[in-house]
Amino acid sequence: MKTTILAATIFVSSMLMSASAQAEPQRFTFDKAHTNILFYVDHLGFSNMIGRFTDFDGEMILDSDAPASSSVEIILRPSGIVTSSTELDDHLQGDKWFNSTLYPEITFKSTKVQVSDEKEAVVTGWLKFLGQEKLISLNVTLNKMAAHPMSGKMTAGFSANTVIARSEWGMNEYVPMVGEEVQIMIEAEGTQAEQAPSAP
Repeated sequence: MKTTILAATIFVSSMLMSASAQAEPQRFTFDKAHTNILFYVDHLGFSNMIGRFTDFDGEMILDSDAPASSSVEIILRPSGIVTSSTELDDHLQGDKWFNSTLYPEITFKSTKVQVSDEKEAVVTGWLKFLGQEKLISLNVTLNKMAAHPMSGKMTAGFSANTVIARSEWGMNEYVPMVGEEVQIMIEAEGTQAEQAPSAP
């Protein structure tokens, strides 16, 4: 009888420890092969010019028990912008546009996650761009969070979008002929990072 009670106690304790571990916030890093960060700008009313950031890093802290406590940080390097033209790519690096020599990084750091329902949230944070820092909000949809069928690692997929007015950050060239509003669209996959081993 004592053996049975001891075994049951060990089992319950291990289950509680497991549940506690699962409840801890988890860190996810961007899967760059399956993450796209795009911007759209009206070009003289004829079309939308599309650019893509190819050089970026970042991470998400996801708390499944308290989603509002989740957070995201990302670093974009404008030197890695790709459009439909290498000539335009080079032009956008200039001091009237992204000025990537003086400002080699664009950063976003969240300050608040306002959850609407199981899939939708508004993520507010500081966007630092061209030396100025302003609050913006992203509309975010959680597409799926599950073990990846190939790697077996926990994976989170998101879609996000926002619109900013570029002149608020000092990018005024050709406004309003070239659009003032910049649409930003993100399709992101994050992979759960390996946990650091505990100290002995």
